[in-house]
Amino acid sequence: MINDTVKMNEKIRVCLKITAFDGVLPKSEKILMLDDIAGKDKLELEGSLWNVSWNVLHDDERKNISNWNVKFNLASGELKNANVSVGFIFSEWKRDNYVFMPASAYNGNRFRAIRMKYPPMLHEKDCIGADMPITTTDIPRLMQDGKPAWLHFRSGDLATPCMGFWSKKFNEGFQLYAEQDTDAGYTGFLVNELEDSAELWLESPAVRKLLYRWSNSERPSDDNGYDFSVGDEVVLDFKVNVFECEDINKFYKEFFSMRKVYHDDEPYINILPFSAAFSIIEKEYLANHWNEKSQYIRLNSNKEPEYTIFGDWQTGWVGGGLSSLAFVSSGTELSKERAVKTITTAFERLQNKNGWLYAIEYNGTIYGDDFDDHENYNVLLLRKNADFLLFSIRQIMLMKNKGIEVPEEWFNGVEKLADAFVRLWNKYGQFGQYIDIEEETILIGGTASVGIAPGALCLASELLGKEEYLQTAIAAAKKYYDDFLMNGITNGGPGDILQAPDSESVFGLLESYVRLYDATKDIYWIECAENCARQCASWCVSYDFHFPEETVFGTLGMKTKGSVYASVTNKHSAPGFCVGSGQSFLKLYKLTKDRRYLDVCRDTAHNITQYLSREDRLIYSWEDKYLKPGWMCERVNMSDWETKQNMGGVFYGSCSWCIISCLLTYCEIPGILFHTDTGEAIVFDHVEAEVMDEGDFWTLKVTNRTEFDANVRILVDNENCDTVLSGEFMLDGCTDINVPSHEERKISFKKIKLL
Repeated sequence: MINDTVKMNEKIRVCLKITAFDGVLPKSEKILMLDDIAGKDKLELEGSLWNVSWNVLHDDERKNISNWNVKFNLASGELKNANVSVGFIFSEWKRDNYVFMPASAYNGNRFRAIRMKYPPMLHEKDCIGADMPITTTDIPRLMQDGKPAWLHFRSGDLATPCMGFWSKKFNEGFQLYAEQDTDAGYTGFLVNELEDSAELWLESPAVRKLLYRWSNSERPSDDNGYDFSVGDEVVLDFKVNVFECEDINKFYKEFFSMRKVYHDDEPYINILPFSAAFSIIEKEYLANHWNEKSQYIRLNSNKEPEYTIFGDWQTGWVGGGLSSLAFVSSGTELSKERAVKTITTAFERLQNKNGWLYAIEYNGTIYGDDFDDHENYNVLLLRKNADFLLFSIRQIMLMKNKGIEVPEEWFNGVEKLADAFVRLWNKYGQFGQYIDIEEETILIGGTASVGIAPGALCLASELLGKEEYLQTAIAAAKKYYDDFLMNGITNGGPGDILQAPDSESVFGLLESYVRLYDATKDIYWIECAENCARQCASWCVSYDFHFPEETVFGTLGMKTKGSVYASVTNKHSAPGFCVGSGQSFLKLYKLTKDRRYLDVCRDTAHNITQYLSREDRLIYSWEDKYLKPGWMCERVNMSDWETKQNMGGVFYGSCSWCIISCLLTYCEIPGILFHTDTGEAIVFDHVEAEVMDEGDFWTLKVTNRTEFDANVRILVDNENCDTVLSGEFMLDGCTDINVPSHEERKISFKKIKLL
């Protein structure tokens, strides 16, 4: 019986459905309730006769996982504008069930919502303050007032084609995984929440009643069903995992183990080596990003597009003062010189008397982060200063390692900024999201926006020897864990989404937890880091999306595995983590020996360079202009949130934050991780590696089949990761090998035998 397969509770039903639509509204349907785990039947709808069959098999190793194969075959007649679906109907449903759709819904997005224009900003009339409830723009969400509501997405809206929930009443979890499309089109994932029941539907093709576009969840849908003819067949292959689940960490542990269940064997495509991407970007930055008058590296090019208030200087977040670290690490002498001047300018001229750095400068005028009143320069998105604190300390440490003199005002500036964070924490017991930097008051709280702050304070403690910084970091990190991670919600990292769930806040927390372990060697932080990393992975695309062939990305053969969704509000994936290389996953692999963390890092690192526009492959924008060489747009549009016409397309412009993530990939992620005990070569970069056993030595042959010369950084270690993958600069002292385009090079390493 079906209930012998799915034991969420005794009142679950499974059914098959065929639906015909009038536009996007159902006009007729036929439903078949299933009682057996295998069988076949016939369904008739509007003169069309269908043969349907279904089969359910348990996984051999994990009995809680069932493999479903459902076939719909049109035997006679035709059915226009229709779809087929499989539904799971839960009669004992509670509104406190945690509903999950990767990168689209966290706890069903059950938050207070306010409809407002983009970019949104909250003010006093919106009931703000340090202890305000989580507030979002008008995103798809399940309601809190008991009214029926639904979440309805296409596969491209999801970082992994999956939906599920955690039932706190039954201490059980339910997760369904499927392919992204069938012969009929992209699959749809629907959670329909009624008064005291809920339905989870997998459909093909997706036909949504309403669409979400730019902070409006009620746009008219332009979906279409499929026009079925005799002989057409739709096969829905999917997996269902039903498991005991005592808390949110168990829920994400199951997700992390299955997120690649359909896509683990998709190959990498070698296009642009890390070093070549770095050189292309550096050339563009040297030509177009230096603000001579203000003495800092500006965010946007001083050419096109129009140079605006947001493109000169923004502290942290989207890039102000963050690219400097990469240029000091691996840039030319001129890049290093400008990087140093940038940080000096920030501490000398952009830091206020309390220690905070101003949010924005444009043409010599200071502005704030209130989108409705930029002249109020006291308003600050606090994660900007946390980013800058972390990166400036890392640059100090890097310069000391390289024997480069560090200006004394940098140490004073770091101390003033770290002291400001401690004062704010002592005053409120939280960091909030937006603050007034003159009054040192939290204007808007209730988020994990500043999740990277504990990591920054850890490094401040190490650099300046102040224990208070470390103790504040520990207290803040524990609060973030209890209040956010344990509720499966991390939110408010980006400044333009109000307080919606996002990837930037959880990625910042992961950076913090890994650094806290480095600082304290307390294994508690490894547990926190693992639970954080699994939630972080829910934003990382686990498969290569099938872009329509006529799109820009379809034409260029762009791959999406390893791109990272931004938030549930801005519904696009993006090139990399904002802002970082993902080395925290690599460090977590060292600490746990779990190869899946390494794979997340490798997916993202290998993915990012393909999005760079370059002279031999310019990327065309939907404004009918080519991105300039060295530009990278943040859009990886797998969804149609910016219209179906703009799927697989980009706007005209370059986004500094993903450029910085690309630069850091070369600086912080090895091209090859080589284990000298086992002879295994794990390749991150756009090259191939072959290992030959030569007695006491391994010979590593590195082949570069791309059109670009590659400087490949080889990090030598052993399988137990005993020697490296720790500290701030893992690639210090690594072995570099230059491999020209379409050539190979060999290098030998002495074998290491472990006791």
